[in-house]
Amino acid sequence: MFRTLFVLLMLLMQAPLLFGQTIYTAGREGAWQFGFSATGNANRYNNQIINQLALAHRKIPEKTTFTFFYRADIEVRYGQGNMLDVVLTFHPSVCSGDVQMRGFDLSPVLIPAQMKCRIVLEHPVNGVIHQSDEMLLRTDSLRLPREVVSIPDSLWREGCLVKAELMHFGFDAESYARAEKELFYIRDYEAASAMADTLDKRIRAARVTRHTVAGAFAISVYAGKTVRLLREASAVHSLILPGKDPMGLAEKQRIAAYKAGELNAYLLQQGAKGPGTGNVYQNLGSGYARQLEDALRLSQKVDYYSSPFFYRLFANGISASQLVRLKELAEVYTGSRNLPDPDWGRLSREMISAYLLKSNELIAGDRFAEAVDLLSAGVKFCSVNPAAGLPDTLARRLKEARSGLTAAYTRVVKKALKSNLPVIAEKYLAEAEQYVLKYSLDDGDATGLTSLYQQMADMYIANAGGLLQKGHYGGALSELGKARQLFTQRQGIEPGPAYSSSLKKAVDGRFDEMLGLTKALLQKGNYHLAGQSLDDALGFARSYPVYLPDMTLVDSLRRAIAGQAYHALLAAAWQDKLDRNKEQFIRNTTEAALTARNAGLEHVAMFDSLVRGGVVPFLNELYSTGRLKLWAGEPEEALGYSQKASQLADIMGITQLPALKAQQDELIRLADESLCSRIRGELESLVGEASALLQQNRFDQASAVILEARELIYSRSYCGLNTQGLNRVTEEYRHPVRWNEMHRTALQQIAEGDYTEGIRKLNEAEALFTHYRLDTLGLVSSGLFELAMATDELRLIDYATGYFITRGHYDKALQLTERLRSSGMVADAARTHLESLGRGLALRDLSETGQVDVKLMLKVYTGGNKWYRRFTEVYRFHILNH
Repeated sequence: MFRTLFVLLMLLMQAPLLFGQTIYTAGREGAWQFGFSATGNANRYNNQIINQLALAHRKIPEKTTFTFFYRADIEVRYGQGNMLDVVLTFHPSVCSGDVQMRGFDLSPVLIPAQMKCRIVLEHPVNGVIHQSDEMLLRTDSLRLPREVVSIPDSLWREGCLVKAELMHFGFDAESYARAEKELFYIRDYEAASAMADTLDKRIRAARVTRHTVAGAFAISVYAGKTVRLLREASAVHSLILPGKDPMGLAEKQRIAAYKAGELNAYLLQQGAKGPGTGNVYQNLGSGYARQLEDALRLSQKVDYYSSPFFYRLFANGISASQLVRLKELAEVYTGSRNLPDPDWGRLSREMISAYLLKSNELIAGDRFAEAVDLLSAGVKFCSVNPAAGLPDTLARRLKEARSGLTAAYTRVVKKALKSNLPVIAEKYLAEAEQYVLKYSLDDGDATGLTSLYQQMADMYIANAGGLLQKGHYGGALSELGKARQLFTQRQGIEPGPAYSSSLKKAVDGRFDEMLGLTKALLQKGNYHLAGQSLDDALGFARSYPVYLPDMTLVDSLRRAIAGQAYHALLAAAWQDKLDRNKEQFIRNTTEAALTARNAGLEHVAMFDSLVRGGVVPFLNELYSTGRLKLWAGEPEEALGYSQKASQLADIMGITQLPALKAQQDELIRLADESLCSRIRGELESLVGEASALLQQNRFDQASAVILEARELIYSRSYCGLNTQGLNRVTEEYRHPVRWNEMHRTALQQIAEGDYTEGIRKLNEAEALFTHYRLDTLGLVSSGLFELAMATDELRLIDYATGYFITRGHYDKALQLTERLRSSGMVADAARTHLESLGRGLALRDLSETGQVDVKLMLKVYTGGNKWYRRFTEVYRFHILNH
């Protein structure tokens, strides 16, 4: 029984969700093209995405584009109160354009992170009647339906359209980083494939040559580093990689590892000549230096796209595992030739010398970045090599290289700024900042970069001033936009008063240019493009909140555009009338009337002629159709035609024409009479149904019918409906309804585990049941005892047992205790109840009889079941010792 009640309770709790009923759905597919933009307000991350794609395709950014396809689904649902909720779902699709790379499709990572959206409610006759503010939404938050805006339900009419205008898509830092990461993975994948091919060629050549010890050492180190890099590249598993492994990198890596092992075996057996002359450790160090030089030269020979991966052959040090492997090979080599065991301390020092010698050469050539990378690899080599501590010389040289690196960048940037070459200055500043972050350079270096950025911002502002003097407002805005990016993205950079004044002049000039284009289009009679041009100008002005356009001039242009549109629509309507195209005639005439109304235009004689000769006959047809619907017993449809005719007459300004007004009033009166007669019958039927359901104690169904009746009364109040009859029925059954509500609330609280409050409410319901003798109505009181006896929920039975024991209802408590036993509770868990019940029954039996037959009473109470052992002990103790 309790389970049945609980299921019913859950169903009742779900009832409020009905407010989400969908009344309108629509969907459309769209596309958005991404390309490089040089404007000042361009999305920074969109441009960075294009730059990365251009680099991958060996193209320039201006010729790199891709198109993002999507689908947007929109729903309108009933919301809370008198609102309608608009729910939007966004489905990314594929991309086309420059998105295919080396057999990989980049579509999964080219999904923009955010979009600008506006919801528009459009009436089929009146046009746009509501539109939301522009919203910035995250696309990933719309993969599932999401409420984006609510609109008053009073605006909704039959035939309305709801549109989601998606105006801009853009990437953010997170989505760009995700795409950049995948692009780097693909870059390294391609470069790794080329590196595997290079290694294969070199191993083939090395297997047919005998090498000196230094040469063998160099080729072995090169092969080991290469295999390590190939292993790292082939182990990458990302959103796109490895895919179908179009270049077969996994297989190339396995082959390279196998051939590198064979190469080492060849070098140990016959490929390496004897120790040779001179210091063997110096020779090995010389071989390692040769490997470093070879790796650097190789990274410079390949194309710029693959170069970063090949550069790691030079910049990466020897790992701990490689060091162990080199030791093993050296020991095998010396052992097979009866040579002394190698001295790893001496060899390590010679390898460190190789780092220092090569770094000296790089620093002398002002190649500080390469020197820093090389010396950092040397530091890592020392950290994994127990035989080599970190020499002071290496650490000192690394510090000098880092200082030289920042100084070199500073010199280049200053020179570029002095020569008014901001593109070069910005490029090298960005590289310098990467090194600052990579090597955690001190605050002095970072402060120096900040001053350079300030100089760059000042240069942009000065360039903008020069362009303003020449009347190049668009170029000035572009320069000021670059300065603004520096202000917003970096701390410590100030715009200064020149920026504000230049920005105002540039925006003012550009806005005037755009209005000039609008005027030129109007002079040519191209009002469509003129309207678009004016909207573009206002959109441009809105992107600069500090700028306030001259709205008097804007309104004048809007009125002129509306005038041309008005006359064009009248001409089209006249032709439609001649062609007997009634539907298009009404559409064009309606649009002309709305255009005139919105722009405050006076109607011309042609409009009046069209209304008399075409619109009035059309309205007569609508009224005639409405009367036919009325005679056919369809008053709602008749009212629909009346409303349609009334709306059209209002738009045309002819609602007061006597002939039309008489038809309108008569049709509404007759339709209301017919409709109200039927509605009064529906209300009487609903009241009777509610009364019958209440008599049968089917309260939940009755509540739904009562609600339906009240909604009918409120929605059709013009028919003179009232709630008197309904109130008489609900008043007659108010006590059973109240009991039902209290009982349902109690069950809900108990189901949620709030036994204290649920039982209190249940007792109130029991008191109401008893006071008004509701059992005479066929109701059955389901109090706590009945509920606990009917359920298998141990927590409820346990709580009810304690409840009745503390209130002295021992007979009920005893029955509930038996339910605990039969439901599987162990005796130890019920120990407290058994003790309290044994004591209470013993004292009650003594007070009622004086003499108690313990054996008989225990048999009555427990039936001899051992589960009641503790009850038996307590009962016997209190009887015998009282």
